[in-house]
Amino acid sequence: MAVIVLLAFVMLRIRRLSPDEWTIAKRLRLAALEANPDAFGATLDEEAGYVEGKWRARLARSDCATFVAFTGGDEPAGIIVGAPYGNKAGLFSMWVDARHRGKGFGGALVDVVIDWAKKNGYSELLLDVADNNQPAIALYESRGFAPTGAKGALPAPRDNVTEHQRILRLQTSWL
Repeated sequence: MAVIVLLAFVMLRIRRLSPDEWTIAKRLRLAALEANPDAFGATLDEEAGYVEGKWRARLARSDCATFVAFTGGDEPAGIIVGAPYGNKAGLFSMWVDARHRGKGFGGALVDVVIDWAKKNGYSELLLDVADNNQPAIALYESRGFAPTGAKGALPAPRDNVTEHQRILRLQTSWL
């Protein structure tokens, strides 16, 4: 699946990665963990040691989808994952390179996971977001995500970072 969007004179293309594109997923994920270590449950040290097979296996799962936003010049600019979250869909690993923020890439990535969740028959989409990540919270609010009241913290040594859960109730089509 590929989506092409023109946002305020910025061209982007979003597509689901295949296992053969594991180096793209690895590069973006490690960049995200390095740039924003308090935004994710995993750490750079944990995932930097993953071998090729682990990256390929992530991308090969039929119940998960890793999407990447590419600039008009085919530069990977952002990543997001849709995967099961209990009996609901989950939005995970959302990240856009700082050079491409504020251009609509994040919203387009979130929209693709919302569409993925609907197409896979989910009625709800959940995510966790750090309480101090106001840009992400604003983005999720703009797409209709609302707080569930559930709160938690990242694993040590970042257990000082609190996060809360948000939910989007999905409209399913009868067609």
